Amino acid sequence: MLLDVLLWILFIAFISLICLPIYSFLFKDNILIKLSLGAPISLIIIGIVSWLAFFVLKEIYISYLFSITAITIIFLFWLYKNRHDFFSIFNYKLLFFLIFLIITHLLFISIRGFNGDLIGTEKLMDQMMLSSAFYSSNGSVPDLWFSGYQNPYYYFAYWIYGGFIKLSGIHLTIGYNLSLSTTFSLSLMTSWAISLSLLKRIDMPKYTLYLTSILSPLYLLFLTNFYILIDLFVRIPLLGSILSSLVKIKGLGDPDHNFLFGSGWRSTRVIDNLVEGKSLDYTIQEYPSFSFILGDLHPHVLSIPFFLSVSYLIISLTSYINERGIKSRNIIFFAIGIIIPIMGFINIWDLPFFIFFFLICYLLSYLRNKDKNYLFEISFFFIAFIISMLILSKYYFDTLGGQTEIPFVALNLYSTSIIHLLIVMGLPLIIIYTSIFRNINIREINSFKVVSFSFIVSIFLFAIKGIFFISELNNEIYMNYLLSFFSTLVLIIPILIILKEKLFLRDHMFYSISLTILFILLIVEHVHLIDLFGNRMNTIFKSYYQVWILASIVFPIFLIKSFPRKKYLLLFILPLIAISSIQNLSTFLDNTNNLSKNYTIDTSLEIERRYPGSFDVIKWIGQNTDPTDVIFSGVGNDYQLSSYFSVFSGRETPIGWPGHESQWRGNMPEINERKTDLFKLFNSENDNEINDIIKKYNISYIINYKNNNSYLFNIYNKIYSSGLCDVYITK
Repeated sequence: MLLDVLLWILFIAFISLICLPIYSFLFKDNILIKLSLGAPISLIIIGIVSWLAFFVLKEIYISYLFSITAITIIFLFWLYKNRHDFFSIFNYKLLFFLIFLIITHLLFISIRGFNGDLIGTEKLMDQMMLSSAFYSSNGSVPDLWFSGYQNPYYYFAYWIYGGFIKLSGIHLTIGYNLSLSTTFSLSLMTSWAISLSLLKRIDMPKYTLYLTSILSPLYLLFLTNFYILIDLFVRIPLLGSILSSLVKIKGLGDPDHNFLFGSGWRSTRVIDNLVEGKSLDYTIQEYPSFSFILGDLHPHVLSIPFFLSVSYLIISLTSYINERGIKSRNIIFFAIGIIIPIMGFINIWDLPFFIFFFLICYLLSYLRNKDKNYLFEISFFFIAFIISMLILSKYYFDTLGGQTEIPFVALNLYSTSIIHLLIVMGLPLIIIYTSIFRNINIREINSFKVVSFSFIVSIFLFAIKGIFFISELNNEIYMNYLLSFFSTLVLIIPILIILKEKLFLRDHMFYSISLTILFILLIVEHVHLIDLFGNRMNTIFKSYYQVWILASIVFPIFLIKSFPRKKYLLLFILPLIAISSIQNLSTFLDNTNNLSKNYTIDTSLEIERRYPGSFDVIKWIGQNTDPTDVIFSGVGNDYQLSSYFSVFSGRETPIGWPGHESQWRGNMPEINERKTDLFKLFNSENDNEINDIIKKYNISYIINYKNNNSYLFNIYNKIYSSGLCDVYITK
């Protein structure tokens, strides 16, 4: 298995290298930083070329082979053209890149092995998404859990890794954890490269520069929110009961035989409005270190390294625009316009974010530079954006349906309590507030005027909400408005100061990001996208995640400027590391069942242990059935270990997880119809009824893996058996 891991890493390194001629002009620095920043862009380039080729070539293996061959030819031509500069372009830093790639992969995999299965949460669903890309053929990316339909999800990151698994020959059962390890590795390296590149603009000793540059990946991949402090304090007698009633976090202070082993989950479910223990406004606010320990291969996790590279591309262009010539600026504007819709294909929530982020950075840069040509250059962005949307029209206008509802945007009935906001987003707010007061003289601004105007704006926002929800207002909502009013105030005050004092003129990069963070938090306080959950859960979840990633970019710059003396810097950093260590350890122990799981990165082992013979059956299906055959092993239960035969065999099943199909497709009557029909298969004793259902969904094989004694298995022939699993043919 170690050889498979090394082969995978070398494959990722090769992809990063051959795309160097295409992305090298985007990033200005040495080869190590270029490769670190460009590696995620390389995956996008290979992925998008192969995705477009797929609709002509029809098979994922061939389309990926075409993509890599074409780009390798470009690379060799570029290499020949620059042969005289070969040793200045490629030096020992190229070896460093490979070493860092190996170390970071092995670091993650060594930890991931303690929790390498697909049990619990949505891991099996993520594996299905990865498998749907891996088994793509005939120009279609199938939904393996809804036979006859294409994948309706934002699956591009799964397409990237699914193609790499296919082409490299790595087994699908370890492809899940290798995809996750690559996401971690590239996130760490990209974050570090961004930090180093930005810190080079600050005059500091070389050793301090490299030491400080690790603070960005530390923030991104290790630091947690402040929940663990509350969880510790609530264990103190008397103080605990007062604190628990004040902060109102579900499960806080409940008896726990593992003490803090459940605190990881609670730290991502802080934001809620509890009345007598009942959740009125349940939501999620994950942060990256929790996500990687948990091991869900979700798009918001997979997008992290891509998110970082594109964010840096936008901020470096707009912050240091005068350092590039007009031609170079036009090309980069065009590249950003092309790549933003692709980011929406990786994670749909990134599309509106990057449009907003780009406009904030562009407008502030325009105000700062007053460059007339700058207005002309943005046209390249809009042209490229339209082209990219047209290229991806099959995704945006065909497959991506049913995940939101008209009118798409709604006001929030509830907002976030100031206590919850500070627990979850306290660190980014500390960074922004501290930087503001470091850059202004509080005596020289009219503080009363700023606070008063912020009060007026906050009251206005809540008045609008009150008008819209006047028929629903009650004591609980009034109390929520009172507590969340201060959350709005805390966000509006720094926005006003930054804009009024024109702080972006002093530090465009820092305050462009700060304003983006503040505006995003303010927007999702009061508005959410209408999805099938009917509340603001997903809007806060995905937006807070993006805020956390953005804040990691400015974290080292904030520290080096705010704490020039080492002892004060350590006084700030060490407590953050300490509380995050406790929180991460708690999450890790909880997700590994206190280190009791079998150590592996092969996702098949735990399934085989629970249902012996499963993978012999999967292998048999792959070798003895047609790729278009439909199999059935029962209606899948969401979040349970079910419908996995279709996941690993690549054969579609009529219905997998019905609840998730509803989330992806909207309230399609066909989902409930299939669910109802297929439940009958195991309950009916009517031959005609059973045969009608089999024909209706074109089911070729039925698998009994739970020792089910249904009448169904008396009317069809058993064709294969292994362990506890039997396969019946219906043809």
